[in-house]
Amino acid sequence: MKQLNMGLSAMQGCRSHMEDAHAAHVDLDTFASFFGVYDGHGGKEVALFCAKYLLREFMNQEAYLAGDLGTSLRPAFLRMDERMCSQSGNRELAIFRGKIEQASNGMEVSSGSPKLNEHNGHADDGSSEKEPSPAFHGPNSRSTACVAIIRNNQLLVANAGDSRCVIFRKGQAYNLTRDHEPNLEAEKDRILKAGGFVRYGSVNWTLNLSRSIGDMELKRNKSLPADEQIVTANPDLNTETKLLVVCERVFDRCIECKGRDNKTMILVQFKKPFDCSGSAKEQAPLLSYADPVSEPDSDSDDDEEESPVESEPWD
Repeated sequence: MKQLNMGLSAMQGCRSHMEDAHAAHVDLDTFASFFGVYDGHGGKEVALFCAKYLLREFMNQEAYLAGDLGTSLRPAFLRMDERMCSQSGNRELAIFRGKIEQASNGMEVSSGSPKLNEHNGHADDGSSEKEPSPAFHGPNSRSTACVAIIRNNQLLVANAGDSRCVIFRKGQAYNLTRDHEPNLEAEKDRILKAGGFVRYGSVNWTLNLSRSIGDMELKRNKSLPADEQIVTANPDLNTETKLLVVCERVFDRCIECKGRDNKTMILVQFKKPFDCSGSAKEQAPLLSYADPVSEPDSDSDDDEEESPVESEPWD
């Protein structure tokens, strides 16, 4: 998109490995840009897998070509789990873990647009092997996913996990996403119906999130669809005009230069503002959903990813 510029920086903190990943595609197509952060836990492989393939799955959806971004994002998120359970997905996760020699061309996550298949105009997914692996049930490690997409004058954010998107209004920052915590009524209801339980804010004693990509040991109920499993990758969707995508409440610490953790920032500035006209009645549900940014947790040792997207015009 010619109306914006983007800058990116990343820094590893005190952890032994960087388990977060990101994707920044300014020129997704003539009218679209894509920004995402993926907060890995228990390993880096799922976050790296999402950074490489989630956008490709998104662009492969028929609804994407028709301009329906929301309809395209949900199946793209859920397809990450399916792909990781395939034989090719298993092998690539192993490559990302560093247990076998890295392939020469297939492992790079870049800021360029995915290659389009010359035969159908869709993004090339880089893999022809779709069958589930009989000896592999998918990774037990996990990643959150929080992405922001800009297409023409439409902005969309999708989130699964506890990464965050922050909206700016009149100089004040508000959380546009909600953390998917097991104690939330809707999340707990799904967990219990799927045969799980919640104790002390965790799912089955093991996980303090109720949505993630990966965690396949909590997604094995074959009688239930993917969005009704104990833990699901099904994202929440929302739209707005000024976005900041973050992991682990990094916004406060980044601004105040606090914390010892890994940090990645994607800064996007528009050359002219988007049309954000609309009645107060139309905006009321979104404003009631947004909460003020919380206080920083300076004791966190987690990796951090941040993707600011601001729609302020240049001077």
